[in-house]
Amino acid sequence: NSLRSGEKTVTELTEATELSQANVSKHLQLLHALRFVERRKDGLYVHYRLASRDVFQLCDIVCGRRADESEALEELFQER
Repeated sequence: NSLRSGEKTVTELTEATELSQANVSKHLQLLHALRFVERRKDGLYVHYRLASRDVFQLCDIVCGRRADESEALEELFQER
């Protein structure tokens, strides 16, 4: 979701997600290898952006699925 609004540096993504810089960097490295994100270097900073608007659809599907599963688990625990 953090990249939906546009290009961000690792530092900006770390602040937005409250994850460690190492964790964010590792995720971005994988997403870049899979061609979900693109990057450009600007001096000392690397800026990341989504490679395609199609990635939004994938994110929406995954997030929707997770929300459905969370609701189902919540209902299950309430029944007990």
